[in-house]
Amino acid sequence: MKNGILFITGLLCLALLTVGCASDETSSSEDLTSGPLLEIVGYDHSVTLTLEDLKALPAVEGWSGTKSSTGVITPPMQFKGVSLIDLADLVGGLQTDMGIQIVAKDGYSITMSYDQATHGNFTTYDPGTGNEKKFNEALTAIVAYERNGKGLPEDEDGPLRIFVISESNNQVVDGHWSVKWVEKLELRPMTEEWVLYLEGSITEDLDRASFESCMASGCHASSWVDGEGNGWSGVPLYLLAGRVDDANVHEDRAYNDDYAAAGYALEIFAADGYSVSIESSKSTFNNELIVASLLNGEPLGEDQFPLRLVGNGLEKGQMVSQIAQIVIVPNEGVKIPSLETFASETEEPSTMDLTLPEGAALKIAGDLRNQLVLTLENLEALGVEAIDIEHPKKGVLTFRGVRLGLLLSLAGVNEEATVLVMTAADGYSVELPLTEVQACENCLVALEGDGTLSMAMGGMDGGFWVKNVIHLMVK
Repeated sequence: MKNGILFITGLLCLALLTVGCASDETSSSEDLTSGPLLEIVGYDHSVTLTLEDLKALPAVEGWSGTKSSTGVITPPMQFKGVSLIDLADLVGGLQTDMGIQIVAKDGYSITMSYDQATHGNFTTYDPGTGNEKKFNEALTAIVAYERNGKGLPEDEDGPLRIFVISESNNQVVDGHWSVKWVEKLELRPMTEEWVLYLEGSITEDLDRASFESCMASGCHASSWVDGEGNGWSGVPLYLLAGRVDDANVHEDRAYNDDYAAAGYALEIFAADGYSVSIESSKSTFNNELIVASLLNGEPLGEDQFPLRLVGNGLEKGQMVSQIAQIVIVPNEGVKIPSLETFASETEEPSTMDLTLPEGAALKIAGDLRNQLVLTLENLEALGVEAIDIEHPKKGVLTFRGVRLGLLLSLAGVNEEATVLVMTAADGYSVELPLTEVQACENCLVALEGDGTLSMAMGGMDGGFWVKNVIHLMVK
């Protein structure tokens, strides 16, 4: 099962959606100023824009962050670009019954509705906890070409990427909206919104956009051709079961094959109540038993919309159309997987588990508005600096890392907090007044060559230069 602590993936994705070092950013966009980057297809004509064309259009700036399907949080960072609505206006404007299909270089596509593109109607989350929260500021979907005044790193994001921005930095949206390597925007009739209810050890309301994200090229897309040559595209049934069979929604080994081997039925319900039962033994790792949303590349017709079960070995009566629910029903005597429980955010710091989730390098917790968990890639994405700092015993050395003040600013220290506790992997711990930390211009979380982190604390005694630091606690 996955660990329930949220990862913070730098100040940027998708999450899993990190970016490269600042030094790589400047050249990536400048080399592309002359060539066509973005095609916008309207009702009766289209336009193609270069980077310079985009920069000549009215620009908007704001903060954007994401929450991935695995719960990984990428906290907000500043982006600049052109709103989707302004781009749609170049080809006639977006009508209320239309959406904007966003197409990436690798073929991945997702469609934003009129309400999302024009009114910023997105689900928002707290960047510290990942919990859904209502956000009162306006949200704007943009095609971004700059991050902090520099071009996007081409090897990570491409020259253009979708972001949903706001004036403040206290919200994030679902990561599947933040499409990388955007090449095309197409105005097209909008299919009806829908939700697929999944129930097992946990429950999930899987919306259209999330399902489309699962169908992305290189993700979980699968297809099947029927006897008449029709091509059905969707997501394997077993992977949908894997989203709710235990607490692991989308991380490695999200599909609990041990549970499937023990035996359960997948009850698949149509909107009118009709249902069929598929044994887990038939669905396990079966990529040709799929829940399809497309037929020959187009949304299903009214009699099948939004989803249909298709695949090898199914009788005609088992190919349920208009699927609304999928429920896991364990066989008699089969135990439902237990759900992991995690330390409460209100738990006293002295009793909190300091163990890092797999892949994480540093946890920042305590009396903060945002509890952060960072990977090494996250820290790189925050903007690594090389700084000369005088070590109390070794003299002036060059350290490469992220300023401690920046990290604490992102975490949002509460006013009543007074102390920072730094803890190493071996249990060594030291604390110092927050006022000293906040006044320290040359205090750094340094990236070491062996993949560990250390504290470079300019102007402070050697005891504060914690090696192999893994945890910062504010209290």
